Amino acid sequence: MNFIVAFLLLHCGEERAFWLMKAVAETILPDYYNDGLTGVMVDIEVFVDLVHLRLPAVRDWCAAARVDLHTLVQLLATQWFLCLFVHCVPLETTMRIWDCFFVYGPMVLMRVGLVLLQRHHATFLQKLQQEERLTSIEDGVTPQKKKSASGKRSAAPRVPGFNIDVTEVVSHVRESIRNERKEQWNETLRAVFEDEFACVLPSDLERLRQKHIRKEQIATAERTRRQ
Repeated sequence: MNFIVAFLLLHCGEERAFWLMKAVAETILPDYYNDGLTGVMVDIEVFVDLVHLRLPAVRDWCAAARVDLHTLVQLLATQWFLCLFVHCVPLETTMRIWDCFFVYGPMVLMRVGLVLLQRHHATFLQKLQQEERLTSIEDGVTPQKKKSASGKRSAAPRVPGFNIDVTEVVSHVRESIRNERKEQWNETLRAVFEDEFACVLPSDLERLRQKHIRKEQIATAERTRRQ
């Protein structure tokens, strides 16, 4: 929240910044900044659903690299959504995202996140592959040289879950996003409203939110019953 307040104070007086922050925290993004961050946790689940639906390429190469898509998206999108992209993208781009956010609401956050993942998944995949090769070298095992007991070549053992440093990959992607040229950011913002992500509507967002809110309510009731 401090990033948002600081950004507001750069562009308006204290009173106006207060009322804008109140509108964000209580009306536009309710429950985002409460003790449990329940609002942003629900929207992360919604965003994961949208990635599965709208970005099959990202979903498929995460599966191929044995990377948990949910954790990966959570690491990236939590900062994006909580900070409304402040300190995540260039200043001018942040201002343009905010203009759209205050006019169209939280669906803009989802659309921008989807476009960023789509535009950077190639860089993302390249980094994943580099990390996986380094892990294989450190373990002293490569798919090309490892042999089975019979003397035949076999693939390297596949360890369930992560076998790469996901936080380093996330840092690489964030840096790649921040280093985009101005022309690329113009294309990103156009894609939010002109390409396939324009079909992500407020009604879709609300439907998915309600689904995950109900799931959380059921899980909470189950935990309470067991206690």
